[in-house]
Amino acid sequence: MKKIIKQLIAFIMVVTMVVSEMPVMNAKADESEAKYYDGFYYDINEDGESVSIIGCDLSGDIVIPEEIDGMKVTRIGGGEYFWYGGMDIYVTSVKLPESLTSIGAGTFSGCVRLTSINLPESLTGIGEYTFCRCSSLTSINLPESLTSIGEYAFSGCSNLTSINLPESLTSIGKEAFSGCSSLTSINLPESLISIEDCTFKGCSSLTSINLPESLTSIGKEAFSGCSSLTSINLPESLISIEDCTFKGCSSLTSIDLPESLTSIGKEAFSGCSSLLNIYIPAGVTEIAGNPFSGCTAVESIKVSTGNSKYDSREDCNAIIYTSGPYSRLTVGCKNTKLPSDLTENELSES
Repeated sequence: MKKIIKQLIAFIMVVTMVVSEMPVMNAKADESEAKYYDGFYYDINEDGESVSIIGCDLSGDIVIPEEIDGMKVTRIGGGEYFWYGGMDIYVTSVKLPESLTSIGAGTFSGCVRLTSINLPESLTGIGEYTFCRCSSLTSINLPESLTSIGEYAFSGCSNLTSINLPESLTSIGKEAFSGCSSLTSINLPESLISIEDCTFKGCSSLTSINLPESLTSIGKEAFSGCSSLTSINLPESLISIEDCTFKGCSSLTSIDLPESLTSIGKEAFSGCSSLLNIYIPAGVTEIAGNPFSGCTAVESIKVSTGNSKYDSREDCNAIIYTSGPYSRLTVGCKNTKLPSDLTENELSES
C-alpha cells in the first residue's frame, strides 16, 4: 500500500510540473506583457514618456484617462483586438483625452450602441475600420488637426447624418464612408486632391456634395448607388472619372463635365436614369465602353467642336468616334439621328 501511495504522489508531482510549464490560455494572452490600469491595458511608448492603450474591459460610458502613471496617453488601439469579452457591443459613449494623437485600426469597429464620441484637437489620424459599423452613431465632429482618414473608417455607420471634414484633411481612404445610408450632405476640404474608390458608395440619402477645386481624380464607384444625389459640381481641376463612379445615381438630372477632363471610365454614369443632357468637353480623348448605359431619359448629346477624337456632327444627338480609320457611333440616345456620312454604326445600350 505504501508503495502505491508513493507512486501516486510521484505521478501527481509530475502532472503538476507539466501543467505549470504550459502557457496560460485566456482572453488576455496576447497582452501578457501589457500593464493594467483601472480597466485599461497599456504599453509604454518608445519615448518612455507616453503610453498607448491597447485594450479595455469596460462597457457603457467610458472615459479614457489623460495620463497613466504620470505619462500622457497619445494613442489608443492598434492591437489585434481592443475590447475584451465582447464589451464592444455594450459601449454607449467614449470621452477621449486631449493628449491623443492617433486612433488605431478597428478600435471602435462594431460598437453598435455607440452614440457619441469626442475627438480631441490633438488628433491627426483616424486608422482604417476605426468606426466601421457603428450603426448608432448619428454625428461626429472631426478636429481641425486631422490630416488623414483610413480605409473603411466610417463604413456602415448607417445612422450617421452629418460630418464635418476639416480643411487640414489631405487623405481619405477607400470606402471610408461607404454604406452611410443616412448621410445627406458633405463638404470636402480644398486640401483634398483625390477621392478614392468607393468612398461614398451606397450613401443613398446623399442629395448634394461640393467637390474642391483642388480635386484631380475621382476613383471607381466613388459615388455609386447614391440614388438621392440630384446635383454635383465637378471642378475645373478634374482630369479623370473612373469606372462606375456615378453608377446608379438615379436622381441625377444634370452634370457639367469640366474642360480639364481627359477620360471617362466605363459605366461611369450607368443607370443615371434621370439624366437629361450630356456634353463632352474638348479635352476628352478617352471614353471607355459606354459610360452612359441605362441613361434612358437622355434627350440631348453634344460634343465640343474642339474635340479631336469625338464629335456630334449634324446635331445627331450622339457621340461619334472619329479618330480611327472609320467613324462609329459610340453613345446614342432616344433622339439620335444617324449622320449621313457615317460609315459604321455601333449603337450603345444608352
